[in-house]
Amino acid sequence: MARAAVLVRAVTETSAFILRVERLAIIFLMALLLVLILVNVVTRYAGSSIYWIDESAVFSVVWLTFIGGSAMARLRLDFAMSMLTDKLSSKWARRAKIAAGLCVVGFAVALAAMCAFW
Repeated sequence: MARAAVLVRAVTETSAFILRVERLAIIFLMALLLVLILVNVVTRYAGSSIYWIDESAVFSVVWLTFIGGSAMARLRLDFAMSMLTDKLSSKWARRAKIAAGLCVVGFAVALAAMCAFW
């Protein structure tokens, strides 16, 4: 029993550490995106565009999306449609949330498999 508690604590601490790293990455990427867009505006106004800045800004947004989504999921701030689960009893609402989570995991596994075979 004590081993399980140690394992749970280790996983929780690792998750908290990853969240701190994600927050720092989000701050860095948002600042980078701001700088890239400002440099892009200034260089276009000056008539000498730097073409790779557009792509860098797009990649920054993509990474912000993935890292931000991960942080939101960890903090349980992700959006949800709760019209159905609000009408269910707590027992059935919990079952519905578990079923939805299993569907998400199944989709992720199927997506990973398709990417692997691509």
